[in-house]
Amino acid sequence: MVEVLTMGWKPIEDMAQKELEVHVELLRETVERLAARLSLHPLVVEDFNIRRGIPTLIGTRLGALEIAAEARVIPHEDLLQTYPNLTCELIAAALEYEELVSPPVGLKPGDL
Repeated sequence: MVEVLTMGWKPIEDMAQKELEVHVELLRETVERLAARLSLHPLVVEDFNIRRGIPTLIGTRLGALEIAAEARVIPHEDLLQTYPNLTCELIAAALEYEELVSPPVGLKPGDL
């Protein structure tokens, strides 16, 4: 019997081929996202000494995901005025980061 980890996985021999393919694809996508996150962009950093390690834009204390969320609804010119140390390049980095760390469409909590 295959030992099952506590991630909601069933032993491989109990899975139908299609179900196994879905799990493998979700795992592949997750690994790709995590690998990209580790080397995502030199302008997004995770340092525990800066805002307890949340991803921030380099040279600032601005959260990458916070700026990305604002950039989706607020004109970039307004963001640049609101945050004087923010640049267009940093806004782009925040949006790239958000895209890479967002779960794939259709993924539900507990699927991984």
